[in-house]
Parts: sequence; C-alpha cells; structure tokens
Amino acid sequence: MRFGNLNRELLDLVYSILTSPGLEDCLPFDITSRQPLFDQAIYNIYLPGEGIKPHVDLAVFDDGIVGISLVSSTLMIFSPASPDQMVSGYDVEPTSNSEGIEVNLDPGDILCMYGPSRYLFTHSISNSMFDILPEAGLRQRSPRISITLRRMVAPSEDV
Repeated sequence: MRFGNLNRELLDLVYSILTSPGLEDCLPFDITSRQPLFDQAIYNIYLPGEGIKPHVDLAVFDDGIVGISLVSSTLMIFSPASPDQMVSGYDVEPTSNSEGIEVNLDPGDILCMYGPSRYLFTHSISNSMFDILPEAGLRQRSPRISITLRRMVAPSEDV
C-alpha cells in the first residue's frame, strides 16, 4: 500500500492511461482534473482460488477509482448493492435489476468506477480456481496482480 504522494512513475502511468485514445472518458473531467488525482495505491497479488468478497469501496474514498489488472485474467462481478451497502448521500436510485454483470479482466485491462458503478453496485471476484466464460467455457486461473488507485475524501469534505 502507498498513501499520500504517489511516486512520479505511477502518476505518469495513470495520466498516460487516462489520456490514451479510447480511454479519455474512462473518468469524467471533474475527477481527472482534481488535485491530487489519486493519493492511494494498493498492490495485490491474487493466487488461483483467491477472490474478493462483494463490496462497495468505503465512503472515505472519493468518487473515481481505477483498477489495473496484470499478469492473468479473471471475472469481476458487479451486482446491485443492498441499501446498507450503498454509500450514503449518492443521489441516484438503485437499479431494480437483481442480476450481476460479469466483466472479464485480461492482463493490461483498466477498470474505471465512478458514479453508479462506484456507489450503487458491489464488485467481487469469486473464490475459484476457474472462471466460466460464455463463449470460451472453462478457464483456469493463474496468479494475478492488481493495482487499485483511489483518493481519500479530504477531511473538510462530507462523507
């Protein structure tokens, strides 16, 4: 984990990602123009069989979260959050769709969460040695690395 001022190389990587063709709209301008853009980076290694419990990132984190998936693939599942999981104060009505949405994350994929995807949906990865892909069938998992970038809510801001 790294808190506070992120190193120049990581920030250069983030800015090059967010200004790459096709990713200009990954996060809206009000997020990409804030200073600092991010002040926390978490590096995780996931072994086959390890996942992430369904969760909404805590309200201490500002809107706009970027995840970078490296080394191998996995499926992330987005599901509507229950009212007690939602971040309070967000002014969008929860969806009535109870189905989860599976997102395939391949090495090098960038995941941007803001607005409803940040506040109204949980995200998770199942504890499994395999993923089941609709078109390709069973895929065995390999070790995967993720980098998650977030910004803490400033102490003077409401949580």
